[in-house]
Amino acid sequence: MNNYQMHYLSVWRRAFQELLGWQDDDTSLWSKSLLTLMEKSGGVVISEPPLYYVARELAVRQSFYDELTQREKLALIEAVEDVLYGGGDGGDFPQGYNFANAKNNIESVFRRK
Repeated sequence: MNNYQMHYLSVWRRAFQELLGWQDDDTSLWSKSLLTLMEKSGGVVISEPPLYYVARELAVRQSFYDELTQREKLALIEAVEDVLYGGGDGGDFPQGYNFANAKNNIESVFRRK
């Protein structure tokens, strides 16, 4: 596994463990196709930062997601992504990141939709 893959997987493991209660095996299974895509691209970073994929996964799990227009789906993912950034750069969680607060704020985003 190259450095980019390890970085993305590390962010995803932490996010999904904290936000969805996933074990490492769950995240590894979920991430397999994305990590393979990174491998095929010669180790180049995939088009979005790791937290985008977390936001997208959280959004698609909502019961109302399929009823949204494409524009609304993108806006929802962006809103969740903004919460996840929490003042960071989107590449990782800053020291002392408050997952409980982020989870509450994400739930508020979903309630507004």
